[in-house]
Amino acid sequence: MRVVTFVVSVFCSFGAQAQSFIKDIGRVQNLFVPPSIAPESSWATLTVISFMRMAVTMQVCTRVAALLREHLLDNFSPPAHTLSVAGSAGAPAA
Repeated sequence: MRVVTFVVSVFCSFGAQAQSFIKDIGRVQNLFVPPSIAPESSWATLTVISFMRMAVTMQVCTRVAALLREHLLDNFSPPAHTLSVAGSAGAPAA
């Protein structure tokens, strides 16, 4: 086992090292999702490469959302015109 570090932007674009690493894993796995992580995959992840890209992207988005939530002011609330009592976007607040 080896530790590989690579760059993924907040917009979820992968650096050259990440793409190379994911392709290497795909080659070793013959593009199949290993049975040990098959329950975590879906119909949209037909290969281990697409599964890894989706999993890393989800982790980046989750972490960015958590960081934003932690650093927003406590008294921050979205503009009133974006929320309604029913919860539909765009309707004026009641």
